[in-house]
Amino acid sequence: MRILHLLGDRQLPPNPNKEGASGVVRAALEIARAQVRLGHDVSIAVVGHTRWHSSWNGVQLISLSSAPWARFRVNGRVFDFRKHLPYMLFTRRSSFDIVHGHLYSYLRFLRARGYVAHFHSDPFYPGGNSQKIDLQPSDLTNIVRYSDTQIAVSKFIAQDLKQGFNGQGNVQLVYYGVDAEVFDPGHWQQAAARLRREWNIPENAVVFLFAGAIIPEKGVIHLARVFSRLASQNPNVYLVLAGTSKLWGGKLADDTPGDSYEDEVRKILYQCVQAGRVQFLGKVASSKMPMLYAASDVLVVPSVWREAFGLVALEALATGRPVVASSVGGLVEFVNEKNGILVPPAEEATLENAMRILANDPDLRKKLGRAAHAQALSFNWELTAQQLDVIYQDLLANKL
Repeated sequence: MRILHLLGDRQLPPNPNKEGASGVVRAALEIARAQVRLGHDVSIAVVGHTRWHSSWNGVQLISLSSAPWARFRVNGRVFDFRKHLPYMLFTRRSSFDIVHGHLYSYLRFLRARGYVAHFHSDPFYPGGNSQKIDLQPSDLTNIVRYSDTQIAVSKFIAQDLKQGFNGQGNVQLVYYGVDAEVFDPGHWQQAAARLRREWNIPENAVVFLFAGAIIPEKGVIHLARVFSRLASQNPNVYLVLAGTSKLWGGKLADDTPGDSYEDEVRKILYQCVQAGRVQFLGKVASSKMPMLYAASDVLVVPSVWREAFGLVALEALATGRPVVASSVGGLVEFVNEKNGILVPPAEEATLENAMRILANDPDLRKKLGRAAHAQALSFNWELTAQQLDVIYQDLLANKL
């Protein structure tokens, strides 16, 4: 089967082993890699300013040039085909069985035997600028009309889609996965110890980790304020932040609205950085993430928007690390009191208390970590790819 995954104008690295990427891009890469192992011919395409082509674990990675002129106004309405036209032309030059859109649900005019729209984010998030999703009734009508199946990454997203589609559509729940062997904490003990030495962190210190885009939706500013207070009271706690404000951004975006937010986060943590208590790592390659989790003691996911799933939380659990997470969206479907602590979003006092509890109780961290690892074993990318395979086969069979 020939499968084409579309990622809009998201930042797709030519070499994912050496460059960081957003959670959605990483999920699409892992799905594609698992589909290659099932024997499929798989490509991932994005639209950007330049054309390039590379290969990663048997997956063809393709950047198509945008069509900057393909934006026009008709009767007061603006039609923007700068991203869509390159996809239209590409699917007409090549033959695909499945076109699978990730955060790219407008599949009209594309040529394939079957069409899948994959929802990795809250479809009704109002947001702003490049983070705006907020699907309108007309958008939902087009999605149902021009896609055969709509994939939700959590029960939360599936429920939202079913309500938005008003009983129409073909919504299927397919969870993310994790490679338990890659994230096995036993594989990373020496590398993690070496990394902590590079950070000048004492052996018995407690390291909190944030991994993701440093943007308002992720609630990092709340974490920054909480950690500043916690650090002033406890000399044994440290914070590591992996990610940047540009982790989500599209290559065709006109601005980077998260820059000022990251500047504010850095300003709050400035004294802690000067004291060696906080590390800003910037973008981290996917291949280095297991070591990063292993070098940390607790992952913090302080999101203030409704997270669709939270891949970093699952990866941390697989590494045997407890998670402090906001009780929002799909996070509550696998983070619980057995493997972490859930807190209301943006409630800094509650977040600070949760972090303090884990900082002061190594036995609790170990207990939660053991349960975390066991919980994560029920999620894997092979199962995700197999479930998608059944969906693909069913929709193609219905078109015969």
